[in-house]
Formats: sequence, structure tokens, C-alpha cells
Amino acid sequence: MIVTIVGSRRADQLALNRIAATARWFENLGWRIRSGGATGCDTYAETAVKPTTIDVYLIEPRRYGTGIV
Repeated sequence: MIVTIVGSRRADQLALNRIAATARWFENLGWRIRSGGATGCDTYAETAVKPTTIDVYLIEPRRYGTGIV
């Protein structure tokens, strides 16, 4: 199963904590996490889970990587 994480680029800390908890919850159920890699909720969810359980789809390469992470 796959869940896509979306949210605001300008989220407060409570929202970011909820995004992270939600991403970890799905990860613990064995789901894959998808993200667009945007600043804010997307990136926060990305840091909350293991790199092996998330797919990040980027329009442009990041400075520290390229394509799909």
C-alpha cells in the first residue's frame, strides 16, 4: 500500500509533528510513503521515516541529489 503525504509549505510545529506521526504510523503498518519533496510538511515527513520506505518525486533535482530519491 502507498500513502502520499501532502501539506502546507508553512506549517506550524503542531502540524509538522502530526505529519511526522502520521508518516511513521503508515510506515509501521508496512505502507510506502510518497512525497513531492516540497519544503514544509513533505520534507518533515521525509525525515520522520526510514529512507527505504519513502519515495520522493522531484520536478527538479535537489542541490544534494537528482531525480527520484
